[in-house]
Amino acid sequence: MDGVALTVSCLRPPANEQEVAVWGFWGLAAFLAIFLHKPLDAISITSVMSASGWKPSTCTAVNVSFALMCPVGALLAWWGIVGTHSHIYLVSHLLAFSAGIFFCISLSDLLPEMQFHAHNQWVLTISLMAGLGLAWALMWLDPVHSF
Repeated sequence: MDGVALTVSCLRPPANEQEVAVWGFWGLAAFLAIFLHKPLDAISITSVMSASGWKPSTCTAVNVSFALMCPVGALLAWWGIVGTHSHIYLVSHLLAFSAGIFFCISLSDLLPEMQFHAHNQWVLTISLMAGLGLAWALMWLDPVHSF
């Protein structure tokens, strides 16, 4: 899904003339999020594998294949999306799908923290609600939603 998110954020067309100036920002933002997050995932995977007794060569092979997933996914998504006639609709659906996947992943990390840290439970709950409120409020900055 990282590769798909990267591809659709690069293929997202600008909504109006003002957005043309920052059109590349969405692709750059997705790239930076993936680029900064992948090493942490790779360390987690290889650490668990090494602690479980896997051979270093197997850990390296898994790490290399994990590193190649995003570029291969991006190339396959690009090839699959650009080849279609109505790729703008496909881009919007894939953006929504990848956002939902990332939201699900973030909640799977956050909700156990809220459960096991009772001393910070209200602060974490308020932070979660503030984040959801901010995401909803940002939707109204899009010119499509203005009246």
